[in-house]
Amino acid sequence: MSHVISGRRQPTRWWSPARDEPDTARVIPLACALIAVALLYRAWASYHSYWEGDDFIFINQTFAQDGRSVHTLLTGLAGHLMPGGLYLSWLVNRVAPYDFGAATLVLTALQALASVGFLRLLLVAFGRRWGILPPLVLYLATAFTVQGTVWWGPGIHALPLQIAFFWSLASQVLYLRTRRAWHAFAAVAWVVFGLVFYEKTVLVIGALAIVTLAYFSTGNLRQRLGHVWRTYRVSVLANLGLGLVYLAAYVHFGLNFSPRGATTYPIGPTADVMILRSWGTTIFGGPLHWSHHPGSPLSIAAPRSLLVVVCWVLIILLCRELVRSRTLVLRALWLPGYFLACDVLLVVASRATAFGPITGYEFRYIEEMGAVTAVALALATMPLVGAPEQVEVKRPSAFLDHRRRVAAACVAVGLLGSWSTYGYFHNWHQDEPSKAFFTHLFTDVGHTPDGTPLVDTTVPPSILWPLSYPANTLSHLLRPLPQQLDYTDVATDQLLYLKPDGHLGQMDVTAVHHAKPTSSDDCGYRVGAAVRRIPLEGPFLFGGWWVRVRYVASGNGPLTVDAGGVTYQTNVAAGAHTLYFKAGDARFDSIGIGKIGSGVHLCTDDVTVGRASVAGSS
Repeated sequence: MSHVISGRRQPTRWWSPARDEPDTARVIPLACALIAVALLYRAWASYHSYWEGDDFIFINQTFAQDGRSVHTLLTGLAGHLMPGGLYLSWLVNRVAPYDFGAATLVLTALQALASVGFLRLLLVAFGRRWGILPPLVLYLATAFTVQGTVWWGPGIHALPLQIAFFWSLASQVLYLRTRRAWHAFAAVAWVVFGLVFYEKTVLVIGALAIVTLAYFSTGNLRQRLGHVWRTYRVSVLANLGLGLVYLAAYVHFGLNFSPRGATTYPIGPTADVMILRSWGTTIFGGPLHWSHHPGSPLSIAAPRSLLVVVCWVLIILLCRELVRSRTLVLRALWLPGYFLACDVLLVVASRATAFGPITGYEFRYIEEMGAVTAVALALATMPLVGAPEQVEVKRPSAFLDHRRRVAAACVAVGLLGSWSTYGYFHNWHQDEPSKAFFTHLFTDVGHTPDGTPLVDTTVPPSILWPLSYPANTLSHLLRPLPQQLDYTDVATDQLLYLKPDGHLGQMDVTAVHHAKPTSSDDCGYRVGAAVRRIPLEGPFLFGGWWVRVRYVASGNGPLTVDAGGVTYQTNVAAGAHTLYFKAGDARFDSIGIGKIGSGVHLCTDDVTVGRASVAGSS
């Protein structure tokens, strides 16, 4: 894969060729081409996507009256502390409300910054050599970041973490070589950048420590710790201070689950799924197959057992070949081991207790592992330029030192990874109920005049889960749009209601009970200044009921109606009209109507109580 340099000297510039590989002029252009192709592919996948699930919660929260206050931005959501992600959600929708094209530009820009950051890290750490291309292929082509490509929420979490990981590690390597403090502070600044978007970025501090101890110090652990403290104290203090301050802030603002779950719930099944089946197959281009349930764009990995066995045989063979032909190889495994252990513990503590080990098949919980594994591969195969301890060749390898065979392996991983990512993207694009639903809704709202009465109902559970209430109501979801509608539970004649497909239509009531009939032929129930109780054919329980009253009035005036323990003050209009109002949650078997202005009367023989619906819908 690469030949080891004989000395410890670093290149004069970070893009300079490694001293033992002069024929590397095409490495950077080829790396840039790989990055460009991967960006175009993922931009295509993102452009055809749409907002999903938590995305709507992020958006409508930031469009609230105090949605961009420091307190609101620091409020934890589902265990996440993400002020940067929330603010970016507002900014994108402030520019183009619910236009995922704007989100695509942001996600693609973040992916570009991460990819360029990895290339810079490879050049800084190892010099310009052919050996940097296989780790780059592993990062760009594998399926670890599929969810962050097409889903805004995971994207604004995982991509800033990867940016922080690559750019801070590059700055840390420069600091370890030169001992210039500004490189150490640059590394810390990149970690801070990631923490603004995702709390899991705090793990990058551990990655910096691993690289420092493993490659830029010597001796046993005690000697290494002493050397790091004496030599790199600026970095140690800066990162330790940042970590402690951030953890305290996270516990105060963001922690809304009990970490005790990691000690009471069995870890083995989740570790099996996340490490053996998900991570172990994806690094070779898996999982190849996805489990997809109609009605949701989400898929979870479903690698075949044979693939799991084959991939772990390949992992063992690769590690054996590395150990046989290279020195100081196994210490590179500390990086993926550290991140995988943390990922498993976090999932067990926060998600697996509710959803089981199957949660480990969702790649948003291991999205950074593509970046981490790629860096580990680079550290295991190439010398870290300027480090006191470096990978060196013990004996030639029939695979690692054979450029064409390595290139063939990269092509195979690239093709398999592309197949896996395409399978996920295809499932997502073909089954996005939220996209059709909200396209209908936002189009109808865009053609609705300001002030139009609209029932502030919730969207279907398949679009946004009921536990997110009130974030799943129209008054919250429509905040980014310029239209100002009148959200109400009582209106005359015109009242819009949400259909299951997202369209808005005229309110109607699907009857369950009517008013009891009367003997009068000309006016079933005559209402005037006093409140009159109109009995129903049967009682109503549990709430959620609507009342429709069709009446004829002699004039205009105020009107009072009540049902289910709720009273409304509205108006009666002269002529024939239809009044709609929502009943309360208390049991009721009649409605009250009356207190009309002096000299005005209405007649009704059509009182219907039932479920809200849209007129003309089947």
